[in-house]
Amino acid sequence: MSAPQQAERPAVQSRPGFKRMIGGAVVMLLAPLFGFLGGTMAGYGAAVSGYQPMYLWLFGGMLVGCAGALVAMTGALAFFADLRARPEPPRAPRAE
Repeated sequence: MSAPQQAERPAVQSRPGFKRMIGGAVVMLLAPLFGFLGGTMAGYGAAVSGYQPMYLWLFGGMLVGCAGALVAMTGALAFFADLRARPEPPRAPRAE
């Protein structure tokens, strides 16, 4: 006997920019936290060019978070541009 054939589910397509928007938002939120974590693990050691390692790690996390915000904004622009470009589906007439 052969195994029963399962019907394949159609692949669900997301709108353009949706994954970029979500990914950028996640990076934007988590990068400063990981920067702070890396800074606390580095501790207050020898200063590099006059700055403490904790400050440098947190500053790096903020820069990565800003890049994530830019990615999220470009994704949102693409997402909403696609929403505007698609025609509105026909509506059923109202029964009055």
